[in-house]
Amino acid sequence: MNALEHIRQEKLIVIARKIPEDRILYCAEAVIRAGIHLLEVTFDPADPDTLEKTPRMLKLLQARFGGILRLGAGTVLNTDAVRAARQAGAEYILSPNTNEKVIALTRELGMLPIPGACTPCEIEHAWECGAGLVKIFPVLPGGHRYVKTVMSPLSHIPFMLTGGVSPETVQDMLSTGACALGAGASIFRPELVRDNRYKDIEALASAHRKALAGTEGE
Repeated sequence: MNALEHIRQEKLIVIARKIPEDRILYCAEAVIRAGIHLLEVTFDPADPDTLEKTPRMLKLLQARFGGILRLGAGTVLNTDAVRAARQAGAEYILSPNTNEKVIALTRELGMLPIPGACTPCEIEHAWECGAGLVKIFPVLPGGHRYVKTVMSPLSHIPFMLTGGVSPETVQDMLSTGACALGAGASIFRPELVRDNRYKDIEALASAHRKALAGTEGE
């Protein structure tokens, strides 16, 4: 099963954003216990050391959970980050925008490109550039109605949604036709990570997974 098939099957990518390196393995273990196997580790463009830190975390995760987790890299804005992510074991690349060079190199290196877009023109452009999935971002509260309207004439384009995903919004989000969702702060709440409350993180991840299971067959 390739990365796209896995994402379509599991329907949830958990986003690890600004997780300290000394906590990333514990956070990953918590979502694995909840039955989730797709984890995105984001770059931080504001951190001058992000090209070293994020790949280092991906390598830690690959060494500990390779074969269990399917890893992706997020907030990928340039080709240097694409190369670093690939060398660290990432299999899919997510961006908040559409960068043709990022998409082309991602495909060249055998990974799945998931660029970000919001308007109909941006979504179609991302697809024409070679997106495997288009990430519609951001989806604000009630934004599933916008997504339904926008994607009606673009039904040939597979897409995922990020922003505002929670157990309470999963049903509305998937009703848009999205094949997957991305959830970050609703699982890795900063105070839980800070206080090492990994059982609580596991419980939140489980709640998301149960909400997803409740939509199957709809």
